[in-house]
Formats: sequence, C-alpha cells, structure tokens
Amino acid sequence: MSAAEASRLFWTTDEDGETVHRLQAEWDGNKGPAYQRGDYRSEAEQWELSAGVMWSRWGLGVDVGWTHEATWVGGADGTTVHYRRQDAVLHLGPWYVSWTRCRPLASGTAPEARP
Repeated sequence: MSAAEASRLFWTTDEDGETVHRLQAEWDGNKGPAYQRGDYRSEAEQWELSAGVMWSRWGLGVDVGWTHEATWVGGADGTTVHYRRQDAVLHLGPWYVSWTRCRPLASGTAPEARP
C-alpha cells in the first residue's frame, strides 16, 4: 500500500474543497438534527424538541439554562415583549436531545427607546 493510498483512508476533500479527516467530513456538526418538532409563532413564543448527533461537540451530562429577555417585535406601535426562555440539553457523547421553550411574561409594554 502506497502512502497516497493510506492517506485516502483517513483524508478526503469536503464540499468546500478543503482536505479534512473522513470523520469530520461525514460528521462535521453542521447538519440539522435527525429529529425536530416544534411550534414557532415569534421569537418570544415558541417551543422545540430536537435530537441528533454532533461530532464537533462531545459531552456527558445535562446543560440547563433559564433567561429573562426582551425583544422588539416590530409592529406599527413598536411593542417590546418580555419573555422567559428555558433550555435543556442532554449530552451523551456526540448524541444530544435538546428542548427549548419561550413564553411571553406579559402581553406587551409601552414602546421603549430604540437607537
């Protein structure tokens, strides 16, 4: 087996023309989840459950996040919506299950000053 043949066992050219390891080419972490379900109404009102494989990020355990955010929805009145965002991700090596939920805290507030 020549050096060039041995090299092709481990290295390949990806869709961008870059030489990468075969595992990186097949599992680069840029693909979407294998399973995804959710409902997106706005940035402040949504939920999503997804599962997949992400070889570019390995982990073991649970990541949990809770935030209180505000966003400008954009309508004619410039309403700002305050909402709560909750995230939970279970990592088992490269496999993950992710859950996200956003809920408005109130129906809206007076327009805030925007730059």
